[in-house]
Amino acid sequence: MKISGITRKNVFTGHRGSVYSIAGPAQQNSFITAGGDGIIAEWLINGTDEGVPLANVGKVVYSIAIEPDGKRVFAGQSDGGIHVIDTDQKKELRLLQLHEGPVFNIKVFKEHDLLISLGGDGTMVVTQLSDLEPLKKLKLSQGKLRNMEILNGIAAVGTGEGSVKILSIPEWKVIHEFGDHQPGFSVNAIAFSPDGSKLYTGSRDAHLNINDVNEGFKLLQSIPAHNYAIYSILFHPDGSVMATCSRDKTIKIWDPETMEVQTRIDKEQFDGHLNSVNALYWHPDGKLVSAGDDRAVMLWEF
Repeated sequence: MKISGITRKNVFTGHRGSVYSIAGPAQQNSFITAGGDGIIAEWLINGTDEGVPLANVGKVVYSIAIEPDGKRVFAGQSDGGIHVIDTDQKKELRLLQLHEGPVFNIKVFKEHDLLISLGGDGTMVVTQLSDLEPLKKLKLSQGKLRNMEILNGIAAVGTGEGSVKILSIPEWKVIHEFGDHQPGFSVNAIAFSPDGSKLYTGSRDAHLNINDVNEGFKLLQSIPAHNYAIYSILFHPDGSVMATCSRDKTIKIWDPETMEVQTRIDKEQFDGHLNSVNALYWHPDGKLVSAGDDRAVMLWEF
């Protein structure tokens, strides 16, 4: 798909700190954000800039995930806790203290009834989703664990050392490890191609790497994609384009076939973000939501 006519449709303001995570949909017409102010808020995709607070956990929130039915939100915060929020009652149900450092990533793995979390303490915790009882804690890194994606029976986890670890599911055993990014530069962003044949990783070294899943994760390409750290890699719902965002204040839209940049969304051309862009979310209807250190959440239409 050739991207053209990008428009900033809305700016959602209300957060009082950097926004670090976006998830959805709680409903098909909404999404959820969280960040430095500890507030977890829900926004209507076609609504005004007035959000609905779901909870204020009083700590910096680095990651959120939501169940497919939208009933519970899981918010990972700076002290290693995961707050469980009821979206209907708009209240906290419980606090899971699973890590000894910030919780940087959470995934709901509904088909296996699991909640997976990654911490700044280098651990992955596997928790039963139904009763929220921890099942397994794995020490995967001496540094931080920043991001993870799950597809076709494997999990790819980015580490603070700059490597990527591949784990088998449901055994949760490391079956492969590779390090194509600059050593010591954390792998912050991970995405599988829609067909599962390629793994895309983005690092603090500002490179976007592409590895062949079917050829032992052989490095196919390493692209100097941004000027500073890459924080998110996401495919459009139909798989036709890919978006990345960075500490360099930009969002880039890529053609995944040619790996050419179709559009660079910045402050000057598109009235984009003033500071680091920390998170992206593709809504099912194709709209792109971005959030950053400027406390703004922006809605983009193509």
